[in-house]
Amino acid sequence: MKPDSLADCPEDPFNPLATAIIQISCMLVIAHVFHLIFKPLGQPGPVSQILAGLVLSPTLLSRINKVREFFIQDTSAFYYRIFDFISRVLFMFLFGLETDVPYLRINLRLAGTLALGGIVMSIVFGLSISFLFMSLLDIKINKVAFMIVVSILLANSASPVVIRLIDELKFDTSEVGRLAKSASLINEISCVMVMSMFLVFTSTGMLLNAFWSIIVTIAMVILNRYMARWFAMWNKKSKYVSNAQVLVILVFVVFVSLLIEGLGYSSIFICFLLGMLFPREGKTTRTLFNKLTYSIHNFILPIYFGFMGFQFDATDLNTLIHLAFVVLLVSLSFIAKLAGTMVACHHLKIPRIKGVLLSFILNLKGNYEYLIIHVNVNDKTWWNSKVHNLLLVVVVINTLLSGTIVAFILKRKERYFAHKDTAVEQLSTECEFRVLACAYEPRHASGQIVLTAALSGSLTPYLMHLVELPKKRRKNNLMYNQLEDGGSFSDEEEYGGNDVLEINDAVDAFTVMSKIRIHQIKVVNSFANMYEDVCNAAEDLRVSMIILPFHKHQRIDKQMENGKEGYRTTNQKILRHAPCSVGVFVHRNQTGFQQPIGYEKVQPVATLFFGGLDDREALAYSTRFASNASIHLTVIRFRPSEPSSQQPPKTSPNIDDVLMSLSISKTEYEKDIVFIEDFRLRHVTSGLVGYIEKYVNSGEETVEALREVKDMDFSLLIVGKGGRGRSPLTTGLSDWEECPELGTVGDLLASADFNPKSSIPRYHAAEHKMIEYLNPLQLFRQSKKRTYYMPSAVFLGLSFRDEDASVAISDKGYKTARIYGVYPRDQLMDKLVDVVQSLKKDRGYDLEGIIVANNNSMVPPVNIHDLMEGLCKKLNFQSLKYTCWKDNITPWSPELKCSRFGYSYCGTTFPLGCSIERALPEIQEDLERLSAQPMLQAFLHVFNTLHMERDEESKRRKKEREGKDEEREESERKALLHNFNINMKRYEESKGRKKRVGKDKEREESKRRSSAR
Repeated sequence: MKPDSLADCPEDPFNPLATAIIQISCMLVIAHVFHLIFKPLGQPGPVSQILAGLVLSPTLLSRINKVREFFIQDTSAFYYRIFDFISRVLFMFLFGLETDVPYLRINLRLAGTLALGGIVMSIVFGLSISFLFMSLLDIKINKVAFMIVVSILLANSASPVVIRLIDELKFDTSEVGRLAKSASLINEISCVMVMSMFLVFTSTGMLLNAFWSIIVTIAMVILNRYMARWFAMWNKKSKYVSNAQVLVILVFVVFVSLLIEGLGYSSIFICFLLGMLFPREGKTTRTLFNKLTYSIHNFILPIYFGFMGFQFDATDLNTLIHLAFVVLLVSLSFIAKLAGTMVACHHLKIPRIKGVLLSFILNLKGNYEYLIIHVNVNDKTWWNSKVHNLLLVVVVINTLLSGTIVAFILKRKERYFAHKDTAVEQLSTECEFRVLACAYEPRHASGQIVLTAALSGSLTPYLMHLVELPKKRRKNNLMYNQLEDGGSFSDEEEYGGNDVLEINDAVDAFTVMSKIRIHQIKVVNSFANMYEDVCNAAEDLRVSMIILPFHKHQRIDKQMENGKEGYRTTNQKILRHAPCSVGVFVHRNQTGFQQPIGYEKVQPVATLFFGGLDDREALAYSTRFASNASIHLTVIRFRPSEPSSQQPPKTSPNIDDVLMSLSISKTEYEKDIVFIEDFRLRHVTSGLVGYIEKYVNSGEETVEALREVKDMDFSLLIVGKGGRGRSPLTTGLSDWEECPELGTVGDLLASADFNPKSSIPRYHAAEHKMIEYLNPLQLFRQSKKRTYYMPSAVFLGLSFRDEDASVAISDKGYKTARIYGVYPRDQLMDKLVDVVQSLKKDRGYDLEGIIVANNNSMVPPVNIHDLMEGLCKKLNFQSLKYTCWKDNITPWSPELKCSRFGYSYCGTTFPLGCSIERALPEIQEDLERLSAQPMLQAFLHVFNTLHMERDEESKRRKKEREGKDEEREESERKALLHNFNINMKRYEESKGRKKRVGKDKEREESKRRSSAR
């Protein structure tokens, strides 16, 4: 029999239950196998889980009669519906707990516009096409209900599927991922509200039921707040509340959901609302989150997606009309979402590629659609099993295609969606500041919370508790939940001791006071490998800064004492490998910086600016303090007495200083000027920040100036690590360095001899490694720009086969190439590192660039950019350039030589009677194995030829220009000479004329005198 309600009981409850358990087990095993296959291709877990359900569905294995009789039973529907209901209640409650309410509140307009665009366009398409569907499926009554159902089916976005897919693809912390989560939640809630309003206006008594639903929800929200507070008070000395208390809360949530369902409404929105309005601080929330996360993400949701695929039945597509219905509905769903979302993105000025990605994400389905599809057949005369199955097929195909396309776009545009704001200097003060603070002990956590409380503006803080995994208890195969979740399935309780309780209490107290939620993370690992967890977390969380505690702490007598040696080594490794800027916080608990929230006095804070990348990063970080009313920030800029002395010198005694001055000092000095002037215009002129300049000329004067700063009683000093080049302001200070990770000035301020009262954070800007692809002509042109003072450089050539790769190397003149070696592909990275290091060490050669053979038939394919990025990191290069070149091996290969004895290739000689065409197949293996050499030689030959032709062309044009210049100069000389001759003739004529006039005057004078006599 088919149960019509949750209260119906099957006749035989054991056999269907055993069937469901076996089916779930098979589904999880098949999903895991599929995930191992599809994960290297970039496909997320939900795609594998849907495919696993599809394998067991009536489309494949369940077409076998025995399998169908075992898996598909009438009485098993009851258990499936119970599991579906409880799963939906739990994961919607968890998603409410995970929701970033401040982000949703700030970006409500953006998310709402995106959701509204897709909904409106989908409803328009759905209402328009419903008439065609009604004629195809022969629906003659309840047409309005059918139109509403089709419209909601097109418009809805399944928020659980969206959230899980985004988490699997690891862009949940990106702006696009968070916006997609918010838009999907608004979208699904809107569809639930539309359907609920339809029920209110079309059914009797639903308006009163709606009123009671609201009352019950409000009562449950209030009860949750009291229960969270009571349970936390009853477990003051425990890290978490008890399992029984967690069960009480979940039972209440399930009871309220059952009550809402009994009143005729969906409990999706209510469960999400209960989770979102649950208190964000305290042991109760932390325990709920830890208990639910592992079970839902690793058990409930995979089974939920598996059953989604299990409901796919290809036998329903046995007629052309049904196939056309499914294809048309799936196509309309994609077109409507794409059109509506792109219009909304155009209005919001969101880039096109992000709009396309958002449209496919918001087209994921599989939550509320099942509720409106799984209605009782007797309730709607048009709702027969055929329509029911066809709509299920539409939902499954839609989700499977959308998830695959989203994964493909993210893999194809990985660099575009990668985190780029890895330095505070790149962020404006209005942008969200994501910071990861690390703590080994509770004293470190209190210092990090103090520093976090001082920041203003949009802030997303993370606190990572680093716990050492003892050697005597180390396990090689710890499960994920044993490392991070701390639930009833975990043995994490044994790690961290009471430090966890103290840190949790400090975080809860801060959250209550500031209303800022600190996301807590716990890492359990050995000190040797702990830096990898921190760096990976920083990359996944997309933070702009990591703040580490100093390995020393202040004792009661105000002296600094060393902590565990592992603290320092871990800090140093993080500084070397961090993907973003890093700060080291030297916290003096008694006399240093105090938490601004609840602190009555205004605390003076100073930023010391000497110049350079790290000092700019420290100054950019300190701007986050400027808007805090409890802090007065002062910037102290150290400058040389003569303004020109800070500029790069015009002459230098050696080549190294010349190169350093040209490449570092001048550029950094100009950046410093621009940055400090912009800072003064924004903050100093408005009176928010004080500004002081101190003029010094040597390291001794700098020390004296720093002692004056110490006497000013600043509670916090902010300084960059270095990156100033060979600045005269800090000359000689490095001789006293005890902790190089603090930098020259930071080490001096933190020293026991100096002993200021203030806390000292030191900041180090991220070193951005640029992997740049250039076209071949650009790469070769750049190689021709090397000057005499630069070291010689060579090109490397790479050519891949299925199992190995050949490496070739050019000479320093870029004329000839030779084979260097052939290596297995799995050892290529290490071999390349050895090759480049030996070239640098033995011959002093730099690496100009890498030329890779463009061969797309390799199995498995090679990700060239990832290879270059890994090589750049291992060699610690700031930049690495590469290009691709067609790998064409022909009889005219530069390595194929002809002599009077015959033909030779790579040491193999063929007689004169053997033609090249006959010889090539015999040496084809060598040609392919050593193909990097002819490929690199062809690259050098072509572009040397082009360069020589270009040189000859430029010389010819130069001669033509010189010839034209000579002709022009000759014509100008002749013109000048002609003008000179004319002017001389005129001068002679004027001179003769003057003589004649003089003689005439003398003659007239003599006549006048004679007549007078």
